[in-house]
Amino acid sequence: MPSRDGLLGIQTSIIGLAILELFGEVSGGFLVGIAVLLYGSYLVGRNRKGPAVRD
Repeated sequence: MPSRDGLLGIQTSIIGLAILELFGEVSGGFLVGIAVLLYGSYLVGRNRKGPAVRD
């Protein structure tokens, strides 16, 4: 379900930016936004693999 993973990454990025904005730490502007987007993508990639399942 790639579209679901993409939405999860976007939601993670938006939440991260909202938290940064709430604390007033978005002084980096564009670069901070890119960093949060990349971190959201990283989380999606990491969660997508999931734990190893053994029978």
